[in-house]
Amino acid sequence: MSCCAEGCRCDRYVLATEAMAAIFEACSDPRPKVENQNDIYEMENTPSPSIGRIVVYNHPGSADGKFAPKQSPAMVQKVNDDGTVEMIVFSVYGGIFFNHAVSQGDGPSQWNWPTRV
Repeated sequence: MSCCAEGCRCDRYVLATEAMAAIFEACSDPRPKVENQNDIYEMENTPSPSIGRIVVYNHPGSADGKFAPKQSPAMVQKVNDDGTVEMIVFSVYGGIFFNHAVSQGDGPSQWNWPTRV
């Protein structure tokens, strides 16, 4: 009978079994691998946008420079299938306006979560 048949416990069998177990464990963990444990905390605690949530909208400012880029509070009205949101923006310039298909980010005309203080 050759080595590594059913019931065998030689070194090759043990190494192969451990390697397969490590591969299975690595593939079964749905969380992304990160070096910094604080990054894992941030990823696990990042909320998903939903109706009624307060977010921060980044005004792009005016092209002529008269109005500088600013941030305003906004409320999510709807989450679109593509992950963008419909929102009501409470403008720092006065009044309210509706923005459509706004993506999340820190750039102009994007929204993000308020900074926790």
